[in-house]
Amino acid sequence: ASRFINTCHYKKQKVKKNNMYYIFFIFILALICIHHTNAVMVAAEKAALLEFRATSTNPSVWASNWDPDTDPCDDGWVNIVCTADGVHVFDINLFYKKAEGWLPDSMGVFQQIRYMQLTGNKLTGTIPSSLADMPTCQGIFLNGNQLTGPIPTSFGSFTSSMRLMRLQGNQLTGSIPTELCNLERIQELALNNNQLTGPIPSCLGSKTYLSHLYLNDNQLTGEIPASLGG
Repeated sequence: ASRFINTCHYKKQKVKKNNMYYIFFIFILALICIHHTNAVMVAAEKAALLEFRATSTNPSVWASNWDPDTDPCDDGWVNIVCTADGVHVFDINLFYKKAEGWLPDSMGVFQQIRYMQLTGNKLTGTIPSSLADMPTCQGIFLNGNQLTGPIPTSFGSFTSSMRLMRLQGNQLTGSIPTELCNLERIQELALNNNQLTGPIPSCLGSKTYLSHLYLNDNQLTGEIPASLGG
């Protein structure tokens, strides 16, 4: 009998212990859920999106629910993909969305962005040098707009993050910055169909990962560098 009582007492203790683990697990899970629900986008990133929207004459076409009183992640702003924690912009996807406007300097504030996809719109003005302040950006797609001015020399500071840079089909002027040779992991560099002048930097031929280089339909001068097969 004594052995039976001890066994029952042990089983009750084990069940009680398991219940405590279960309650603790539910408590931690609840905290995680509450934290995620209450997560809001970094204020500077939300402000940058709203400033971009404010430059446009047709925001209802491509940013219809970008409202100052809502959260880009929790409320699902169109054409915006957020990080898993709902705090940062991960992708801006305005691929052929007929967006009009220009890029304010604040558009370089995104600290965890992967792609800035603005292909095939009607964006005007110059390319902000501040875009190079996005440390995780792997692709900038500004092709097929009406952008003017030079390619920012600051774009060379992307170093190891940048993979794809498409600036073709605009009205960009000036020379090709030699700073672009600092892009260690660049795989595609498309600068064609602009109004670029001057020589082709020979250092572009030393880029190990650069497999697609488009420079046609510009006003470039000089010889094709030997490093590029010239």
